[in-house]
Amino acid sequence: AVLVLPDGQVVPRLRWVEARADSAGTYRLCGVPVGADVTVAAAVEEEAGGVAPPAAAVPGAAPVLLQVPPSRRVGRVDVAMDSTVTAPAAFAGVLLDGNGAPVPFVEVRLPGLSRAILSNEGGRFRLEGIPPGTHQVTITREGYAPLSAQVPFAPNRLVEHRIVLTPPPVH
Repeated sequence: AVLVLPDGQVVPRLRWVEARADSAGTYRLCGVPVGADVTVAAAVEEEAGGVAPPAAAVPGAAPVLLQVPPSRRVGRVDVAMDSTVTAPAAFAGVLLDGNGAPVPFVEVRLPGLSRAILSNEGGRFRLEGIPPGTHQVTITREGYAPLSAQVPFAPNRLVEHRIVLTPPPVH
């Protein structure tokens, strides 16, 4: 599916849903359109107080692709956690204007990895599967000044930012 922005730009409509497993390891993702491709990935959350366990102690799992067939309307994915897997990093955040309002459909790109995503209607974005190391991140949206920065990514860690976009400079 695509979305046409007010300026006429056509962009893919991407979304993500997060779910937390209960004590038995069961989880549900509701509201996923039938026929949509869904990538399911598992990760361990940070401990209370925002302190993550050591990287060597964090289990991970390879992402699994699921497509719910129209005839079933329900899909199932079993994800096996492996304590020997070192998971890549993730990059998430929210993009805001100078008044603190969310800015939708902002492109967040890691050009060296050929990876990009658009922020959702609430200005939020999340990129998974980023290899450890320092990577250039660029942020662009028509009507705002572009941003570019070198961002370090550690294995098994979420890098999260609140980013304020500004109008382009007047010449």
